[in-house]
Amino acid sequence: MRAALDRRRPDEALEIFDELSTAYPDDQGAPAYDALMHLAALAGDPDAALDAFEASLALRYEPSSYQHGQIILAHARAGDPERGAEWLDMVLESNGAEWARTSKSAAKLFERVLAGAAHAGDADLFDAQFAKMRDAGAVPGEAALEAALLALSVVGASSETIEAVWRCEAFQRWVPAQSRSSKLLLRRVEAHARAAKNAAGPRRASRDVVVEATRSSSALGYLREKMCPFANEETYDSARPTRAPASRRLGEEALRELFARNSEPTDFATRVARPRDVRDAVTAMAGAFAAAGDSDAVRALMERASAVGVEPDQHVFNALLRSEAVASAAASEDDEDDEDDEDDDASFFHESRDASFLDDGAAVPAAPVLAQFDARARETHEAVIRVETMMRDMIESGVEPDLHSFMALLSAYARAGDVAAAGDALAGMRARGIPVDTFAFNALLQACAVAGDLDAAVRIRDEMRRAGSVEPDAVTFLHLFRACARRSRQVAAVLRDASDWDDWDDWGVLGGGAGNSGGAALESHARLAGALVEQGGEGGTMRVGDVGEAARAAARAAR
Repeated sequence: MRAALDRRRPDEALEIFDELSTAYPDDQGAPAYDALMHLAALAGDPDAALDAFEASLALRYEPSSYQHGQIILAHARAGDPERGAEWLDMVLESNGAEWARTSKSAAKLFERVLAGAAHAGDADLFDAQFAKMRDAGAVPGEAALEAALLALSVVGASSETIEAVWRCEAFQRWVPAQSRSSKLLLRRVEAHARAAKNAAGPRRASRDVVVEATRSSSALGYLREKMCPFANEETYDSARPTRAPASRRLGEEALRELFARNSEPTDFATRVARPRDVRDAVTAMAGAFAAAGDSDAVRALMERASAVGVEPDQHVFNALLRSEAVASAAASEDDEDDEDDEDDDASFFHESRDASFLDDGAAVPAAPVLAQFDARARETHEAVIRVETMMRDMIESGVEPDLHSFMALLSAYARAGDVAAAGDALAGMRARGIPVDTFAFNALLQACAVAGDLDAAVRIRDEMRRAGSVEPDAVTFLHLFRACARRSRQVAAVLRDASDWDDWDDWGVLGGGAGNSGGAALESHARLAGALVEQGGEGGTMRVGDVGEAARAAARAAR
């Protein structure tokens, strides 16, 4: 069973338990129940873990710290770390103060609870359990420092605070810097990356949410005042402009230390001792740079990792795709801000609210306005070509795109109003067995809205109805309304009786496009479409949905 769990085959582990129950109905062995509890913990099913625990006690097996840890983990994965803390209190009361002070198992159980509180972002529970751990005399180890880094980054602390905890005297005494593992160095990088993404979040996010996170990070009173003194967090408004760049800088420094710790020079090239840690750290920082729309920094990370034998995976390529999407979205928001948040790009019509622009004498948009549209369209199409190139490089590198990859591609097509290319992307998703959900359909509707193609938008809405399982949301109807509103573009083009100033709506369809880029656009899309067809295949994921229920049934059968 343990081997099956190591291979991440929970179904196989349960089958082995069933075989044990058939061959040895009276006693399947203590390790079998340990494995059952681990399965329940992975499934986030504390009831199943407790059933397996009770079945083990019924067979007169001594309860172990490992089993207690699995129960705490099950509660944490179920989103209820406080129940895990209550279970630890019961264990401490049962075993006594001397056990809590001298046993390494006690420290590990405390660290389990700390990790659960950190994942849940519960600063108060983390602080209380850390204080209880020190009062009991248990010595924090690497897992405690890992949980502290996670807690700080989850509740919105700055990277300066994270670094202060990393370097504080107390943790240096418990976990000397020179002995810290590669995994712990990875967690430091991930904490800085998370802080960078928090600071570079949506430009129009609710301020109340972020202020609440800042207040939570200040609530870590015991960690801040007793263990690792650091300044209180700045207010959100004053800190945000500098937080994200500072977090990315400190994250890069932590990544360099991880590279240096893992580097192993060979006769031909430098390789790393633990490539998985390096890959995960590169992925984390790639996500941070993607949140800032810095595709050049993501590419630099990919090249640096490749130089030491760590090739980019699906997650890194997705970060590269997201970086372009974020940059394009930021440019679009800037355009909207310049237009006083008017949603229609043809804002020069807004001065005439009485439909007088339909008169034969309607004024033709001035040349500077057309040049502005032309430049914006050119930038949009260049961004699409970059995203298509990234997607093609991903496929040709042998890395299979997933839902996130295709959503980045669909977002690029949507901003360009390329309905046909977006349809090709949806076909590529279906060829790989990737579900087409509401978000994917909304991207296709956004393309219709930008193109002013109301007929296509209606057909897509009808397809959503036929799909049955795809429910529309507010964004769905927003794009439908925009598609109706942008019919004015087609009217304007007819009335002008001149070269179509709005020909960028023909992207990927007639080969027009702004700045005479139609040929390059068609070539780029054709090459990507070919890669999608050639590399298409069926994908799949491991299913662990009913592990908790199966563990419960097996435990009850054994009883």
